[in-house]
Amino acid sequence: MVSGINAAASGMMAQQLNIDVISNNLANVNTPGFKELIPVFKRVSDIALQEKSKEEGFNQDKNLGSLSTGSTLDSTIIDLKQGAMRKTDNKLDFAINGNGFFVVGTENGDNYTRNGSFTLNEEGTLVTKDGYPVLDESGSAIKIGQGNTNTGISFNKLNVAPDGKIFLDKQPVGKLKIVDFEKPADLITTGNALFKTANSDIKPVEAKNGKVEQGFVEGSNSNVIETMINTISATRTYESLSKVVKTTEMTLGKAVNEVGRVIQ
Repeated sequence: MVSGINAAASGMMAQQLNIDVISNNLANVNTPGFKELIPVFKRVSDIALQEKSKEEGFNQDKNLGSLSTGSTLDSTIIDLKQGAMRKTDNKLDFAINGNGFFVVGTENGDNYTRNGSFTLNEEGTLVTKDGYPVLDESGSAIKIGQGNTNTGISFNKLNVAPDGKIFLDKQPVGKLKIVDFEKPADLITTGNALFKTANSDIKPVEAKNGKVEQGFVEGSNSNVIETMINTISATRTYESLSKVVKTTEMTLGKAVNEVGRVIQ
C-alpha cells in the first residue's frame, strides 16, 4: 500500500510540473517567435514481479513482469515548428519563412531567436525589444542610423532582401546573420523567445532555406485550444492521483487499526 501512495505522489508532482510547463505555453500564445515546450516523462523505477509456488519449489521464481513505482518529468523538448506569419507593415519587423534563427548578442554570448520584432536604440543600432543588439554576418551589431527619434531616417526607404541584406535608401548597411542547427533539439530556451546551444561544442551552420520577410512577425506556435485541453487533462490526472492517495491512506488506516482486532 505504501508503494501505491509513493507512486501516486510522484505522479502528482510530475503533473504539477506538467501544469507549470503548459501554463507557460499558454501565457506566451501572443509572444512573437515563441516556441512551446513539450514535457517528456519517464518512469522512476520498475519493480520485478515474481511468483513463488510450492509446487515448483519456493526457490523457482516465475517472472510475471514489472510494476512501475511512479513517474517524473524527465525533460522538456522545444517544438520548433513555424508559427503563423502575421503582417504588421512595420519596417523593423522581420520574419524568417523557413528554417533559421536571428542571432543576437547577450551578456552570456550569442543567443538565437525567431522573434524578429526589432527596433532602434538611441545609437541607431538594431536591437531586440529587450535591448540586445542584432548581429550581422561578422558578429557585429547592425547600425542603421543615429537612433529612432528625430534622426531624419525615412523608414519607407528601409528595405530588407530575402537573404537578409539591409538597404537604406538603396545603400547597403548590413546583412542579418541567420543561422540554423543540424540538430535544433540541441537548443535550450533562455526566456523571452531566446535560445542558446546546450553546450559549447554545438556550432550553428548557415541557414539555407530560410527567407526574410519584412513587415511580418512570426507568431507563437502555441495553440490556445490544444493548450487548454492539455491543462484540463493534466488537472484531472492530478485530481485522480490525489484521490488514489486518499483512498490508499484510508485503506491502510483500516488495515492498521481494524484487521486482526479482537472483537469482544
